[in-house]
Amino acid sequence: SALSNSLTSSQTLQAAQLVGHKVLVPSSAGYLPSGGTLDGAVAPTGSGSVQVDVVDAGGQVVRTLDLGEQSPGVVKFSWDGKDAKGTTLDAGTYKLQARLSEGSTQTALTTYASSAVQSVQLGADGLTLDLQGIGAFALSDVAQIL
Repeated sequence: SALSNSLTSSQTLQAAQLVGHKVLVPSSAGYLPSGGTLDGAVAPTGSGSVQVDVVDAGGQVVRTLDLGEQSPGVVKFSWDGKDAKGTTLDAGTYKLQARLSEGSTQTALTTYASSAVQSVQLGADGLTLDLQGIGAFALSDVAQIL
C-alpha cells in the first residue's frame, strides 16, 4: 500500500542519517580504528567485579580491562589499543569477553560494541546497518546512537 511504502521510505531516510555516526550494538567483537579506541559497554544484572577480555584473531587475551565493582546497569568501557605490556596493537577487529564475579561465582556478560555506520540497506528483513569492522546488524539491534 501507499502508506506502508511511505513509512518504509521514511524509515530508510532516517536510518541513512546514521551513516558516519556511531551506534552501540550487542556484539562479541569490536573494532579498533588506527590511532583510536575500541569502545563498548556491558550491562551486569547483579553487583560485583566486572572484567572485559580483549582477544586477538589468534585467540590470545591481549588485555583485560578491570572495570571494578559495579552495580546493575550499563557500564561503558574504552580500550586504548595497547596490550598488557603497553605495546600499541594493530587496528582491526577484536573479540570481547566479559564476566561478572560475585564472590566465587562468575557469570558471562553480553558485550556491546560501538562502531561507525558505514551504510544502510533495505532488504526483505527490514533495515540493516553495515558497521565498521563488525558487520551487519538490524536497525532494531541498535541499543544507543552515540
